[in-house]
Amino acid sequence: ERDTIRQNLDATLRSQEGAEAELAALRKTSKDMEGQLSALQVAKAALEKGRHEATDTTERLQMEHSEVLKEKEELSDRVSALLQDLKDAHEERDTIRQNLDATLRSQEGAEAELAALRKTSKDMEGQLSALQVAKAALEKGRHEATDTTERLQMEHSEVLKEKEELSDRVSALLQDLKDAHEERDTIRQ
Repeated sequence: ERDTIRQNLDATLRSQEGAEAELAALRKTSKDMEGQLSALQVAKAALEKGRHEATDTTERLQMEHSEVLKEKEELSDRVSALLQDLKDAHEERDTIRQNLDATLRSQEGAEAELAALRKTSKDMEGQLSALQVAKAALEKGRHEATDTTERLQMEHSEVLKEKEELSDRVSALLQDLKDAHEERDTIRQ
């Protein structure tokens, strides 16, 4: 009977040692998974920060884009006003030319007035050309702002996709960790 008791004790001790080794392995696995989870949480925080920065940059570019469009509209209005002034000046010049054609032989100084009108017309055409160049530069800036906004939106989508993938991986690790804890509790019982 004593030998039987000893054999049972030896078997129980061996079983207990095996359970303790398995429990130690589970604890190590749990600790490793907690470390991985911590690293994933850090990565998730970095991605969240990147998403906020991308959103802030997009909003700033949209504001700048709106300002460029507003400036373009204001310049367009000024160009329209100058074009109307130029048209009026051309009409006025044509009227003066008609009057001059009738009175050139008898009116002194008509040629000087006509030369002055020609100079005024040339100056206004130069101003119009400069405004057209400025308008083209604003249009180019608007296109560049649009391209930058589209690129940032694509990068934002990629960041959100990576965040979703990391979230799925964290959920899977949490489930594995939960299963390991339940298995450890079962072994303890």
